[in-house]
Amino acid sequence: PSPFRLSTGLLVMLVSLVALGAFAGETLNTRTVEVPSSEAPSWLETVRRSRPSETVAFTLSLHQRNLEQLYSLASHVSTPGHELYGKFVSKRELDELTAPDSRSFDAIKSWLRAAAVAFEIKAECVHVRTSVSLASALLNTSFTTYAYEGHELLRAAAYSLPEAVGAHVATVLGLHGLPMPRREALLSTEKDPAKVTPSVIAATYSIDDPYVNRKGTKNRQAVAEFQGEYMSTKDLAKFFKHEVPGAHAGDDEVSKYVGAPYKKGEGVEALLDVEFMMGVAPGVKTEFWEWPNQDFCADLHNYTATLLSATKPPLSNSISYGWQGELQQLNCKKSDIATVDVNWAKLAAQGISVMISSGDSGSGWTKSPGHRDGKLFPSWPASSPWVTAVGATRFVKQKVGGEEMATDQFGSGGGFSAEFDQTHATWQAKAVAKYVALGPSLHKWPPASTFSPLGRATPDVSALGEGYQVYVGGQVESVGGTSASSPAFAAMVSLLNEARFKAGKPQMGFLN
Repeated sequence: PSPFRLSTGLLVMLVSLVALGAFAGETLNTRTVEVPSSEAPSWLETVRRSRPSETVAFTLSLHQRNLEQLYSLASHVSTPGHELYGKFVSKRELDELTAPDSRSFDAIKSWLRAAAVAFEIKAECVHVRTSVSLASALLNTSFTTYAYEGHELLRAAAYSLPEAVGAHVATVLGLHGLPMPRREALLSTEKDPAKVTPSVIAATYSIDDPYVNRKGTKNRQAVAEFQGEYMSTKDLAKFFKHEVPGAHAGDDEVSKYVGAPYKKGEGVEALLDVEFMMGVAPGVKTEFWEWPNQDFCADLHNYTATLLSATKPPLSNSISYGWQGELQQLNCKKSDIATVDVNWAKLAAQGISVMISSGDSGSGWTKSPGHRDGKLFPSWPASSPWVTAVGATRFVKQKVGGEEMATDQFGSGGGFSAEFDQTHATWQAKAVAKYVALGPSLHKWPPASTFSPLGRATPDVSALGEGYQVYVGGQVESVGGTSASSPAFAAMVSLLNEARFKAGKPQMGFLN
C-alpha cells in the first residue's frame, strides 16, 4: 500500500457552475475547479506565496473527436486474425481522426489573446507560459510556491474557466498536480538470492543467439525515468564488459537522450532499467528518456505526447513508474487520467509497445473513507487497458534455471482497476471471469467491497524480478522489483521485432 494518505480536504473536489463577474457588459458563467489551496502534503515544503513576476506554465488539453473510432482502430490493428492486424496508423492519420474542432481552438485563442497571454499550439494542446500575475487574473486564482528535491513548484488554488472556454477543454494540466514521493530501489533481502544476469534471462526464456540488424534504424527501444533518476555511462560500460561478453563494439552506448540531456548519476532504478534493457537485447538502438519529477499526471502526459510526436519513436518502451493508491492523492483528476489514457490508445494504434511495471505493493490495500474493509489499488498507468503490465517472479528455492514462482521478496503488483473496466480490455474478459468465479475458494480472497471484479485486471505477463545484478558506482548490487522484470521483458519484445522485420512483418505493437 502507499506510504501515506492525504486528508479528504486535500482531494480534488466536484466541479460546479457559478456566476463570476462581467465581461463586455455580459455576465459570464464560469466553471470552478476545486483543488488543494492551503495544506501541503508531507513530502512538499511550502515556501511562500508565489511572486507576481514568476513564470507559470500549464496546458489546456482540448476535447478530441472520434475517440470511439480511435479505440476500435487501436484494438483492430493489435488483434491477430483481424483484417487490420499490423496495419498501424500514421501520426498524420491519427491527427486527422482525432483533432479538436477548429471552433475549439478559436475559442481558446480569442480568450488568451484578449488577456495578452502567450501560448503555443501542439496537436490537441494549447501550452500557456505567462506570469503569475496574468495567470491569476486569467483563472481567478492564486499561486503558492512549494519546494521538492531542490526544485520550486508553483501550484494554483481553485481556479475558474469561462464556460464558453471550459466547454472546449478536456482537462488542464500543470496547475494542480503533485510529484510522486520518491521510492527506494528494492535491494535483495534474501541471504543468497539467485543472481540474475542477461545470460540467465537468455537461458530461462530460450533466447538463443537472436538476430539483430545493427545497421538498421527502424527498431528502437527506450526506458523512461520520471523521478530524477540518472544513469552512468561508465557503469553501463562495466556492466557490458562483465555481463554481456558477446556484445559488439558500441552496443554499450545509449543512442539518444530525450527530455533531458545526459547527466551523470548513479540512480539504481535508472541503471537497472538501462543495463538490463540493453543487456538482454544488445545491438538494438536504445534511448534514455528522462523527465523531472514535478507533476505525476502532467509528466506522463508530456511523455506520451512527446512519444507520439517523435518522427522515429522507439517501438518497445519500458516504464518503471506508477502509483498504487488513490490518484487524487497526487491531485490527478479523472479528466487528467482520461486524457493520458487517450494517448496510450494512440500509441497502440501506431504500433508502439509500452511495458509498465505492475507495482511492488501487492494488491495495494489502502484505508479509504466510507469503505470498512479499505480498497485495493492496482498501479496506474500499468492498469490502463492500452499498455502491458509486467509482474515479477523468482526461481523456486532460488535455484537458477529452476521453475518460477510469484516473487515473495515484495508484493508483485496486481488487481482490478476502479478507473477502467474491461470495455477496452475484452481480450481478458473470459480469463478474468473464470478467475473471479473461483472467488472464496482461493487463498486469502479479499472482501468483495474492496475491488471491482469487472475492472481492468493486471498484470498481463510476468518475468523474473529478483536478484538482478546491477552495476552502480562501480559496485554490483542485487536489485529486485517489477521495475526489473519490465525492462527485461521489453527487451525481449525488441528481439521479437527484429525477427519480424527480418521476415518482412510489422512490429509487435500493442501486445495484449
